[in-house]
Amino acid sequence: MAVPLPAPSQSPGCLSAQTVNVLRRSLPQTQSRPDTVRCGTVRDRIRHVQTGISDTDPDVLRLQVEFLRQATPARRVQLALSLSASVMQLAYAGIRRRLPGISDLDASLQFVEIHYGADVAKAIRARLAMEEHT
Repeated sequence: MAVPLPAPSQSPGCLSAQTVNVLRRSLPQTQSRPDTVRCGTVRDRIRHVQTGISDTDPDVLRLQVEFLRQATPARRVQLALSLSASVMQLAYAGIRRRLPGISDLDASLQFVEIHYGADVAKAIRARLAMEEHT
């Protein structure tokens, strides 16, 4: 099913009309008209995001989904790793904001405790202490 995109002046959300136009031009035009993005089987996922908690404009979400569908597997992995690294940087920044002056090691252990649990962090601390004494 083809979903027409709004005119740039009607594009609400975080992206400017100019950005939406750049995204439109970036899509290959072999499958559909330039003013159309195909949703296909992802329509239910888009609908879920639209009815859930999301600040992404539905038309921009359709563009994002189309870009991901057209990306090579290597590009998808690259995007996933980049997103993961960004999230980790934000998590570390949050730890450092809450605990100013914390050492890199203690920040890492705090990260592990938050994301993997106190037992894992405790085991790592014990292992580090054991290695320190040898």
